[in-house]
Amino acid sequence: MPKFVGGPYDGMDITIELIRKHATQMPPIQAGRQTRRFVLMPPRAEWERICRGEMTIDDDSVGPYHPYEKVNVSAGVEYHDADTGRLDEASAGKEDPAFTQAMDDLSS
Repeated sequence: MPKFVGGPYDGMDITIELIRKHATQMPPIQAGRQTRRFVLMPPRAEWERICRGEMTIDDDSVGPYHPYEKVNVSAGVEYHDADTGRLDEASAGKEDPAFTQAMDDLSS
């Protein structure tokens, strides 16, 4: 089950099914040698109500969304807080620095 790292969902394990159902999937962003994937999560304070069906992500009352980047790790998948500039960097065509370092290490 994916774990969220940083931001309002920090430490939460959320099934991929719930992420697909209640988060907004952004189109993949090609950044150098890397394809970066992001989701926009609804406000943390409204997550349980959305999951219970008391409101939907399309309701006007749902507050601002929070971006997370999908990151493949040895244990599976994590979603890292992207409100720290990660989304802006990807949109500008920049690879994730950790990805760049890993690729450089492989070629050494």
